[in-house]
Amino acid sequence: MPSRQELDRLKQIFDEECLNIMLEYDISMELIGYDSDTRIVFVREGEDSLEKITFKILNDFKKRIQQEISPDWLIGIFYTDIAAANAHKLTEEPYKI
Repeated sequence: MPSRQELDRLKQIFDEECLNIMLEYDISMELIGYDSDTRIVFVREGEDSLEKITFKILNDFKKRIQQEISPDWLIGIFYTDIAAANAHKLTEEPYKI
């Protein structure tokens, strides 16, 4: 289970990277939560996003988490729109760690 310091640092990294992603890609996103067993951080794009969020866009976020907290952490995307999730599967290369 992650410590309180790790979770606080995760939130800080998320806030910083969220701002970078908003400025660069015009995508807002929300931190949904994390799974402490699998060490996956879950995010979801905001309703007001003009573009779709992808793992490629989240790469810097993932790298920072792995460097500053633990190399075991990964990123997961929650999709609320099934069509968007299916389109993502068809258009994007599988995410390589």
